[in-house]
Amino acid sequence: MKQRSYLMGLWAIALFAGCGATEPMTSSSDAVSSRGMPQAQRPVTSGGQPSPGQTSAQIPTFPQKFDVQGPEADSFGFAVTQPGPVVVDVQGQGAPVIVTLQPPGGQPIVQQATGNLKIPYSATQQDIQRGLFWGVHLRLAQPRPPQAGGRANGTINVQYPPANQAVVQQAVGALAAQQKPPSTQEQQQAVAQAATQLEQAFQQRKAQFEQQQMQRRAAMQAQIQPQIDQLRSRMSGAVKPRGVEGAESPAEASGVSPEGEIGTRALRGEALTGITLQPMNMPSPTITSLSVPQGQPGDAVMINGTAFGTSGGEVHFIIAPNMDVIYQGQTWWYDNQILVNVPDATKLLAYNGYLYVVRGSDKAKTSLVPFHFEPAIEFRTIILTQDHQIGSPGYTWRTGGGYEQIEHQNANPFWGYKGNDIFFTNTRLKNNWVFDDAYLTPILFKRGGAYFQEKNVGTNWPSFNIRFWVDGCFGDVGCAGTYAYLVSIRGPKGVSDGVVVP
Repeated sequence: MKQRSYLMGLWAIALFAGCGATEPMTSSSDAVSSRGMPQAQRPVTSGGQPSPGQTSAQIPTFPQKFDVQGPEADSFGFAVTQPGPVVVDVQGQGAPVIVTLQPPGGQPIVQQATGNLKIPYSATQQDIQRGLFWGVHLRLAQPRPPQAGGRANGTINVQYPPANQAVVQQAVGALAAQQKPPSTQEQQQAVAQAATQLEQAFQQRKAQFEQQQMQRRAAMQAQIQPQIDQLRSRMSGAVKPRGVEGAESPAEASGVSPEGEIGTRALRGEALTGITLQPMNMPSPTITSLSVPQGQPGDAVMINGTAFGTSGGEVHFIIAPNMDVIYQGQTWWYDNQILVNVPDATKLLAYNGYLYVVRGSDKAKTSLVPFHFEPAIEFRTIILTQDHQIGSPGYTWRTGGGYEQIEHQNANPFWGYKGNDIFFTNTRLKNNWVFDDAYLTPILFKRGGAYFQEKNVGTNWPSFNIRFWVDGCFGDVGCAGTYAYLVSIRGPKGVSDGVVVP
């Protein structure tokens, strides 16, 4: 699968299935193969409540327990078929909650409290004419993770006039008959928006990484800058360096001007006018230290030592087993210091290798000095449809390109539900590839939401946990929560990750 291919084919994805579906469905078109991964786990059902995919006229009996954390909500419905008093009584503990009583077609009644509260209301005939389905929502006043105190629980009791079950059943049937998917235009607009948001999130992450790389190289440059300044001061007025035609010197790449520097010898071994030849029987060249013990392609390395000569030579990097690479860029070469860059190389893993210098005048070699080679990093996106644990039976997943969406359906007019979707439960990355991040965006999410509860970022296990919730329909139609996600991984450039690139 090609990197960032998730924008292809998005417009062909249908977002919603019928809200009355009771069994999991997977789309066969555009589906991504499991690449040898186990088949999907049996969906985990939420206990204590009717199946979220079923249309049920069973009104909840009160009191009911509630438990909310982060941005999620709990919701309960009831039916009022005759005028009379309606009282919502919440007995809670934990963080402050916002309780909303929603009459059908009327203005919601909203109260906030820490602990206990009551919302009294008198249902009128006008309320009954607007509809039978009422709802109560509970959510945190300040959404925060549970570990930061973002959780509240307790019981809720609702008192209301006795409902006429025959009237309720008739209203439920009428509600089910109105179910229909969004229009094609709505689908296209939602998909385009989701694709844009995922694209932006992915590009921002890559830009952030590039910025971190620039900052890292700036810190490396700052480390060797005093040595470069000393050379410039000591060698002021000498001949400019020469090297491979058209090559940019490491110092120039780091923003250091070559003007006024002493002449160097490039790998071609060209002599510079005015430089006296070295006498015979020179002492052996020796590396005493490196400015950095490791680096990636393009990183500057200052080699400190003695008797490197003034007629240039070769800098060798051993960056993989049986791979001795001669640096081919321009070299700033002095008798006691050499400035080079880590050679460009791909399709390699990190390696505890070596560095050594070959003096140009007599081919004398230094001893091997440890140098850890770090490969260049690239980003890819992954998607697998066969390695998930989906947290409800009334769901649908669909894929297109490198993009996947999960829809949780709910046709129940009285019950909301929630759960966890856990992805890539058995997948493992290889060859030093790691889980970089995951991105989430809602698509026509109606009466609910989703958020990341856990991500194993920085490991070879790209698993993450999405917490979702879908409210009861409460007289509405098309109650479903659909979100899209995208996963990015990073690792050695050109190397197999074991999932996207086998």
